[in-house]
Amino acid sequence: MPGPQYQQKPFVHSSAVWTCPEPSASMDERALAEFDPNDSLMQFAHETLKSIRVAGRGCTDACRALHQDLSQSEGARHVGASEIAFKLSKPALGLVDKSNEKFGQEITRLQNKIAAPVPDNTIRGVQLATELRIYLRDQTPDARRREITRSLESGDDQTMSAILSAPAMLSGLSQNEVDGFRLMWQRKRFPNELARIAQLEKAHGAVNLGGQLLLSHQLKMSAPAIVAEAKKFRDASADAVRAATGAAYEPKH
Repeated sequence: MPGPQYQQKPFVHSSAVWTCPEPSASMDERALAEFDPNDSLMQFAHETLKSIRVAGRGCTDACRALHQDLSQSEGARHVGASEIAFKLSKPALGLVDKSNEKFGQEITRLQNKIAAPVPDNTIRGVQLATELRIYLRDQTPDARRREITRSLESGDDQTMSAILSAPAMLSGLSQNEVDGFRLMWQRKRFPNELARIAQLEKAHGAVNLGGQLLLSHQLKMSAPAIVAEAKKFRDASADAVRAATGAAYEPKH
């Protein structure tokens, strides 16, 4: 008994060659500024971007060759291109995930380190912080800014500790003012850490952009509609073969 008949969609037999675009120039390790070769974190970012570049180039070259093979149906070419692009991109995108984890942990560690002076939690320290906030709150805005600026310039962390260890309003300040004084304090106390955070955030951004571009590039190697239709036809054909074979053949027990 013949199995059910399935008619393939006409476009699946098209001889049109799909255009596989060139990878974006931003998918490249040259997006990073120069860095110390002994810097393992920046080296990881460099290797990740290099992997992204190689994967992007590989997707384009492999998929162009596959789409030019007119001995296969259009559906088969698009399915093959989709699968090989996924396979070529997967290792690089895995490195992007690892990079996000590594950079996120280090940036958070540095941000916590420079967030505020270490508070004095002794009874005397807590009392002093409370008195400093009351003193600042009772000053005029200009006098308050002068006093805080003076303490920053003198290297006295007690005032900043009092401000940063309680809600801004208790010192008579807005949150924007607190953030501004915090940045002034950080620039004076932790210039190297601030520079490092800026370097890592820039590299992190470059890796994330590269990963997003690679993912987008991978998806351009085939037409999703053609891939879906071809897979649907392939699965239906396989089901028909299994149904026909099962009806014609009874396994012995």
